Amino acid sequence: MSGFPASRRGTPLGIWGAVAGIANVIGPLLGGLLTAGLGWRATWWALLPLVGAAALAVVLAVQAGERQGEPASWRRLVRLSVAVPVAAAMLTFTVMIGSFFLIEQYLQDEVGYSALLAAAAPVVVAVFTGAAGPVAGRLTDARGERLPAAVGFAVAGAALGGYGLTGAPLHGPAALPLGVLLGLGLGLLFAPVSRSALNAVPQQLHGQASALISSGRLAGAALGAVLAGAAARAGTGADQVHTALVWAAGLCLLLGVPLATKLREPATIPSTTD
Repeated sequence: MSGFPASRRGTPLGIWGAVAGIANVIGPLLGGLLTAGLGWRATWWALLPLVGAAALAVVLAVQAGERQGEPASWRRLVRLSVAVPVAAAMLTFTVMIGSFFLIEQYLQDEVGYSALLAAAAPVVVAVFTGAAGPVAGRLTDARGERLPAAVGFAVAGAALGGYGLTGAPLHGPAALPLGVLLGLGLGLLFAPVSRSALNAVPQQLHGQASALISSGRLAGAALGAVLAGAAARAGTGADQVHTALVWAAGLCLLLGVPLATKLREPATIPSTTD
């Protein structure tokens, strides 16, 4: 993203967010297909060629060059400057992955869906997450990071709160409207969070900032899976799922929205070569 000026990075980051949303469709569907066709162990064996292909793509894409060492003070600047975006990214993935995981367990254990059908059920969320990505990018470029991020957490929280209401549909056509709303809310979060992190540090430190954001997302995904697993220990019935989704809504509204208001807007940062 260093090839784009600070005021215009939202648009390409929004496209990247759309790709991430599409990946949330492809991953579970691929896992469902492998589980249905070859058994659950195939989902782990499939990681070997996928990781190999990703590693090869990175090697081919990254130009060789000597990396200049950066003073410890600049590394500390990166950590401090991107602390809020990393927390927001972590929360986004905690809520998203945790909700997906729990709903899929409910659909298999209680409704009787196959692994493939349960994996396909959240597709509407992922599709609208991808659709909202470019819109979020343009909105971020026009209005800054805080507004789209705050709206994203608020919309996602409202959708999860709707699912959390006793008697609210958790599957079938009646559940689709809230799924669309949830996807739109999540899709608004990728571009502003990433742009806030990149614009908070000099261009020379974009690699470190991006790495921290990615680490936050991975940590959030792991935490979401852990929390969903803990919730599932109490059962995967509708009542337990409703309760867990209410907690997820609370995280978005009570933690996510305040975090969004703390995101750093573009500012002039001195170069590391100064």
